[in-house]
Amino acid sequence: MSPDDLTLVKPAQSRRGKGESVVFKGSGKPWGRDGITVYVKRQSHYQRRAAWRFYRLTPMLRCEKRALEACKILGVPVPDIVSYKEAGNDVELVLAEIENALPLSDAINTKGVQRQLLIQNVGRVFAKLHKGRWVHGSLIDEHILVQMSDYSVHLIDLEKATFGVVRKKRDLARFFRQATYLSADEKQQLLDAYHAI
Repeated sequence: MSPDDLTLVKPAQSRRGKGESVVFKGSGKPWGRDGITVYVKRQSHYQRRAAWRFYRLTPMLRCEKRALEACKILGVPVPDIVSYKEAGNDVELVLAEIENALPLSDAINTKGVQRQLLIQNVGRVFAKLHKGRWVHGSLIDEHILVQMSDYSVHLIDLEKATFGVVRKKRDLARFFRQATYLSADEKQQLLDAYHAI
């Protein structure tokens, strides 16, 4: 599928002036998944030094694929991988859309939402991730999606995720810094649910 058949979601960006990363959205039909919407992440020369590869330069999308697969095993809700391919320094990761989902801040401010249940679900998902020895690395509102039908919480954009517990406090601190829509009591409810797992 060419970029002309896809809608641009995130324009090309570079990492420290190197490489290029772009995200498109479109039909899953070209990947054999008719009837679903997919996000197509394409990167070229977009790498990081991964500890699990002895700090060798590794495509960031390969790191994200690894994290997504680990999350599935841990029971952390994440997008399904539709396709993954590497060709030299060019990498493509195709992910199924989380249907009927809203970013956490939009979900929690929806009229009639059961805030306490949603907050507890967020805490439980964070706990599963961290107890599985994974850290998201960019735990911000737009990377936390909620399906409003059952308040299930999904994590997306795991390309900065790392294995290890050293940074889990930083993960939570980053989330709480930007979660200005939560009261102090609600933050404590989230932590109570987090520590109860």
